Amino acid sequence: MAGPEKCGSVSAMPREPLRRKWVRAVRLHLPTSGVAVATTPRLSAQNIAFNEVARTAIQSDPDFNGGDYYSKGVVPKRGLRVARMIGHITYLSDDDMAEKFGRSLRAADYAFGFGAEFEVESYLRHQGITFVERFDANSYLYLTRAMDSASTFKGTDVPYVRPTPPPRCPVIACRCSSSITARAASIQAWRSE
Repeated sequence: MAGPEKCGSVSAMPREPLRRKWVRAVRLHLPTSGVAVATTPRLSAQNIAFNEVARTAIQSDPDFNGGDYYSKGVVPKRGLRVARMIGHITYLSDDDMAEKFGRSLRAADYAFGFGAEFEVESYLRHQGITFVERFDANSYLYLTRAMDSASTFKGTDVPYVRPTPPPRCPVIACRCSSSITARAASIQAWRSE
């Protein structure tokens, strides 16, 4: 595993002393430039709404047990699958979905059933199923809540959240043209800050 001087991800370093060492290394070696990729200075009301629906899907799963699902030996798989499907929709614009899937059917004949008849349905179901194997539901809840309340560089309308101080180095902000989360307008707003 890479040491703190070679790895920019705290999550890649599981041991607490190593994390503290990494934080010290970051403080000592401040960056001279940065690149913000596929992000936005703050989420829009629409993004917050998608996150709320995703959180509700997880919390409504009968296996959620108020967040104490591990002690019951279960995982809220259905809710987490739906949350991932909702989240994945926000990564692709309508135009990108039309280009990638269109209204393509998986079979020659439309069965008028509730299985995955369209390619886009199959894709979203696959994303949901594979996500459950590698992500924790409580983590998803807290991460989406943190994303909702985050406000980069300027003041925030959420009183308990302190905004990130402005960087002391040049930062390039790149967005994915297909993402509805990081729209061009939000990147423009960031630029004006």
